[in-house]
Amino acid sequence: MKAYDLRQREVIDIETAERLGYVSDVDVEFESGIIRAIVVPKAHGMLRLFTKDQDYVIPWEDIAVIGKQVILVKCKKIRPLPKGNPRASVSETEEVFV
Repeated sequence: MKAYDLRQREVIDIETAERLGYVSDVDVEFESGIIRAIVVPKAHGMLRLFTKDQDYVIPWEDIAVIGKQVILVKCKKIRPLPKGNPRASVSETEEVFV
């Protein structure tokens, strides 16, 4: 599976049945190719331009199931992305291990 395959899948918390949004990015450890977390924007549309620092970071260990269209997560605690934290973007061709 490529990290790009995770992008644009809807993320749903199975504990609360809440739709969290769609995967916009992944946090990858480049040396090992392991995905550490998925990133889901908290705001949608034009609001996203002003609230980029409010993205949710969902650790890989909180992912319960990855389906063809959705990712089900069992979040102990969803944490916002810290300000100034560089996150890794993965291109379509980069292979990662899951």
